[in-house]
Amino acid sequence: MYQQTLQIIKEIKQELFKVSLFQSLINALIIFLISYIILMPFKVQWFIAFTPAVLWGIINLIYFIKKRNLEYVESLFPLINEQLRTAKDNLDKDNEITRRLHQDVMEKAKRIKTSFFINFKALNLSILIIVILTSGIFFSSYLTINKIDFNEFNFKNPLDTLKKITSDTSGSGSGEEGKDDIFGKTWEQEY
Repeated sequence: MYQQTLQIIKEIKQELFKVSLFQSLINALIIFLISYIILMPFKVQWFIAFTPAVLWGIINLIYFIKKRNLEYVESLFPLINEQLRTAKDNLDKDNEITRRLHQDVMEKAKRIKTSFFINFKALNLSILIIVILTSGIFFSSYLTINKIDFNEFNFKNPLDTLKKITSDTSGSGSGEEGKDDIFGKTWEQEY
């Protein structure tokens, strides 16, 4: 019976770790997308945005692991309030009271599901933020943005730098001047 209680406690901790890892990955993805959007106008490799995302993911995972313990589980399930910790603390004792406690914990712990540990409002908000950031990346990829080097960035006059970023220095594109077709050939060349 004590081994079963210990097994249930291990399973609960494993599920808490899985949920914490999932939430940390979602949060790290949001940080990656924000970092990527910030770095888009600069001449920087896109994978540099992974650095803050990985750091945030690790810090977030450590925070969730420390925060989510047996006391956290008991706060979500008042039905087993203090029983889970008491059963864990008394695994080495064998008497009628501890046997009833372990039996009671095993019966109540079977009702605990992984979905109880997931905050669906926060998850929905995170997915919405990811969709918005991804749409922003797709939209900004259609804009003509000249990449600038950090050495060329004018910190005294950022508006001047913004004008350099958004100005089109590529010359006339296809369809300009009213004579080019979509392949860049002029009407005079064909006729």
